[in-house]
Amino acid sequence: IVSFEDFNIKKTNADLTIVPYVGAENLINQESNLLLGPKYFILRDELRRLKIEQPNACSELVFDYVDVGISRFINNLSWMTLSNLIKVMRHEPSAESKKRMNEIEACSSEKVNQIFQDASSVLRWAFISSFGVGFLYVIPIVAFRVGCSKISTASKELIMLPEHQVCGVLSHA
Repeated sequence: IVSFEDFNIKKTNADLTIVPYVGAENLINQESNLLLGPKYFILRDELRRLKIEQPNACSELVFDYVDVGISRFINNLSWMTLSNLIKVMRHEPSAESKKRMNEIEACSSEKVNQIFQDASSVLRWAFISSFGVGFLYVIPIVAFRVGCSKISTASKELIMLPEHQVCGVLSHA
């Protein structure tokens, strides 16, 4: 269960505004799992077929890195949410992950590199589909806050207007 502390958010009476977003995020993620999950099985099958047909195409480690990575997200695709994307983007890549990326990029097999890129693309779409709901939820909130800010500014300006200008701005004043 995700808590507000996970995101360094202080609890206020407005905490319930996140509830509809979290519920909608989960519904969309279930739908995207049904659409995107099978693509991971196909990619993993292609990788394993390639390993059987061309065992020397890449090092055993590279095959394992890609295979384990794809398998991990077959089981965890539902965790590709906007909130987790934010966590990932804040996370500094470890030296180990950078080393693995370099090994994959150095692999001479275009097919292994293509499978890796396709797996990354599926993961990207999982995040984007999650964000789509967040985007639809956040737009009205942002529009309301911007609108309130503009109303506040206009109210202050109206109070400071000289009387003859107020009559010109407001009807029946």
